[in-house]
Amino acid sequence: MLDLQPGGNNVLVRFHVVAAARVARLELQAPKRSAIALPEKLDSNLLAERLRAAGQSGGQNVPREFFDVDWSREAKLGSVDQGRRLFGTLGCVKCHAIVADQKGGGAPSLTDARRRFNALHLVESVLLPSKQIADAFRGTSIITAAGKIESGLVVSEDATQVELLLPDATRRLIRKTDIEERQPTAISPMPAGLVKSVVELRDLLAYLLSENPAPP
Repeated sequence: MLDLQPGGNNVLVRFHVVAAARVARLELQAPKRSAIALPEKLDSNLLAERLRAAGQSGGQNVPREFFDVDWSREAKLGSVDQGRRLFGTLGCVKCHAIVADQKGGGAPSLTDARRRFNALHLVESVLLPSKQIADAFRGTSIITAAGKIESGLVVSEDATQVELLLPDATRRLIRKTDIEERQPTAISPMPAGLVKSVVELRDLLAYLLSENPAPP
């Protein structure tokens, strides 16, 4: 049995081949909808290329200082204490759980992040939050009958209303009778540009990848 957290979980599976087999089959049973995907081999060069290309393609413009950085090395040099403070002041704690018994705000859990992610994937997720979005965490755009547009993550829903987690980490209840149009978006509910410098991102990585990060 595996204790899977909401969001991404890296699982290493080793096969011992005893015969000439060309196909390996892996099946997953889970109480909620889950999917298996082979991990992408993201290295420093590919990450730098993606960060550069983001602005060129009209997407999120990432400052040049983030491009050519050895993030695996920087993560080991950061301040865990300062990263913990940033996790609180930037509002990350309002949406992401950092320990197993903490109630998250609806965003992917970062519990035991050091065993589930590496520094490069965390950097891309912070700097380009809309690059890869799991369906369960895809944003929703709602247009009300009054013409107001609300966009965020649906964290709860019943027969009468929808609860949205907005990019500023606040929540909004919308009655279904007030909804004129509703559709998923390609934009992550997590706002881009939260981290302003290499030092801030380095400290945040040090905190997330530490052995037992305490909540802010």
